[in-house]
Amino acid sequence: MLSRRNKNSALASFARANESCPHAIDEVDERLWTQVVDTVAVMRAGSMMFRFCAGIEICQEASV
Repeated sequence: MLSRRNKNSALASFARANESCPHAIDEVDERLWTQVVDTVAVMRAGSMMFRFCAGIEICQEASV
């Protein structure tokens, strides 16, 4: 079982890799999503703040 520090590190690495990827993710595994995402908040400007169970927050700006 991964420690909390290892989970944070793995999730941060995934997030960084995903941000630099030129291809959008077009399919989501619901089971994985519910295990790693704690909350999603939609902000005034339409951006979305994802808070992961490991405590990491990522803001995705709205695309027009």
